Amino acid sequence: MSNIDSLFPRTSLRNLANHLLSRSSDILGATQTLSKPHWRLLERTLKFPRLELDDSVRYPLTKLGESFPELRYFGLNEAMARVLQEMVDLTILIDCHCRGTIPIKNFTAYIDRRNSVQHRLMSLPSGDELFEEEVISVCLYKSIRYAAFIYSAAVTFPLPALSGHFHKLAALLQPLLESSKFDTCWRNCPKTLLWILTLGGIAASGTREQEWFVKNIAIVAKVLKLGRWEQVTAVLEEFLWLDSACDAGGRILWVEVTRGRLPLST
Repeated sequence: MSNIDSLFPRTSLRNLANHLLSRSSDILGATQTLSKPHWRLLERTLKFPRLELDDSVRYPLTKLGESFPELRYFGLNEAMARVLQEMVDLTILIDCHCRGTIPIKNFTAYIDRRNSVQHRLMSLPSGDELFEEEVISVCLYKSIRYAAFIYSAAVTFPLPALSGHFHKLAALLQPLLESSKFDTCWRNCPKTLLWILTLGGIAASGTREQEWFVKNIAIVAKVLKLGRWEQVTAVLEEFLWLDSACDAGGRILWVEVTRGRLPLST
């Protein structure tokens, strides 16, 4: 993800998105600075219908996002749950367009949807801003929020190839995970942890933090008895994942994970 252009092909969708960034400079600025947008959304972008597609059209993303509902009230509040589902829908739209199964015809409506989703994502409260008992595990909430930031900048709100954005996110995520490593949330949600670590590890490519991500991915993969990259992606696709944007960086990361890893016990 350090070189976003190599991980997200330059389709007509991406080219158009880059040309229209001036329409969403407030949201772009918030994304780059990891802050909340200053302006409210336009009225026409406040609500979009839930995406309803048959599994045959969604394939291979039939499981995308299916593990998020299990995290409601444990690590997700209602606002984040809605945003993540909107990111799932947006990912499916992108995938269907890029594969040619359902090309996007109204790009203005698509850009409005994309901007709305990103605005809601960046407007989510930080962990410190949550109301008391809004979620059971604040560290899980914070970690998912950072992982969603990484994913959005790679897939649903792709940034130009700006040096340092993914590295900055990885540098924020790593100490958060390290400081909470004994929290019971990770024993209860190992698949969620694997997804967060993988996005963080890709974002940390070429930094000193990546070794930490690699080591911990190896530990979680062993707990989940995952020995092949295809088994790992089957888990990642239960959250937010798009092969055309993430698989190249993920495979490189997995090579590092498998180096020096002890074989799975039989």
